[in-house]
Amino acid sequence: MISITLLFFIGCSTGENSGDGFTINATLEGVDDGTMVYLEVVDDNELSKIDSANVENGLVEISGQVDYPQMAYLRIGESRNIINLFVENANIDIVSDINKLDETEVKGSKSHDDYVAFMAVTKPFEEESQKIIAEYREAAAKGDQEKVSEIMKVYEGLSDRQNEAIETFVKSKNSSFLTPFIIRRYLVFELDGDQLNALLEPIAEEVHITEDYKELAKRAETLNNVAIGQSAVDFALNDPEGNPIALSSFKGKYLLVDFWASWCRPCRMENPNVVNVYKDYKDKGFEILGVSFDEDKAKWLEAIQADQLTWAHISDLKGWKSMAAGLYAVNSIPHTVLIDPDGIIIAKNLRGDELRQKLAELIDS
Repeated sequence: MISITLLFFIGCSTGENSGDGFTINATLEGVDDGTMVYLEVVDDNELSKIDSANVENGLVEISGQVDYPQMAYLRIGESRNIINLFVENANIDIVSDINKLDETEVKGSKSHDDYVAFMAVTKPFEEESQKIIAEYREAAAKGDQEKVSEIMKVYEGLSDRQNEAIETFVKSKNSSFLTPFIIRRYLVFELDGDQLNALLEPIAEEVHITEDYKELAKRAETLNNVAIGQSAVDFALNDPEGNPIALSSFKGKYLLVDFWASWCRPCRMENPNVVNVYKDYKDKGFEILGVSFDEDKAKWLEAIQADQLTWAHISDLKGWKSMAAGLYAVNSIPHTVLIDPDGIIIAKNLRGDELRQKLAELIDS
């Protein structure tokens, strides 16, 4: 959740910033007088209206105060026409045309200047990405699986290069309030705890007050707690009959904690492989604990039966808000954690033949 504290007020202004607050003066071409313009922020993953003002003679003014520079949005009327900008306590001038919002100019916010520079870094990658996606759709429509596989490899390579470019950018902006915003939205799910800490450590102390930085620091700590070589973090959730099952109850066996959901197609595609591995190793000291991110109990149970998943299953039926997801920093599924008989995490995300090979190494050797 992104929690943002904003203290806004609308008042008459001479265009000069008084005190420590901000004043947004926007010139909006093509917008009728009387149109309401809303200042919005993201709150709990949804846009929330914080303040508003009417357009008069093509101009709109909104004043207020922020605790630190942060992303905000100007929504023109009730439409989807939105101008995004980094608001900070300064005089911020905006010049925009309703028909050319992508050419909007924002001046007066240093953090927004950093944002514009960042968008210039990512633009070439986004343009290339759109071309690759178009090629993918064409190949998929023709059923050309060989071409689809080739395109996916190209796309993965592009993604890697983009991440490298973004990482280079944020390393050059350790004093910018934009930096934790970028890391959280573009890089965080690609990083383990050590990698994330390496990006956070050089960030200037004054930036630590942002919600983005705090959430990143919290995630880095969680990732380190569940890193390979660490003792598995214990938790307990209910099985389909309502009986609690604790992860620690499997101590003494090799345990695969399988985070999945009935609605997750990659999870369902991987299930036959896991079923076959379980048949071969369940009597050799290997167990599986399925942790579902479902919200619909009936669909969860249907998937267990349909895929013939005969191991233990638990869930709090809270989807991505599952307590287990938070404890293990799970941001995508399928996600697996392999734990040894002493309760130590020894591997993650073993799929296909990798899981079988690892168990053969551990159990059959």
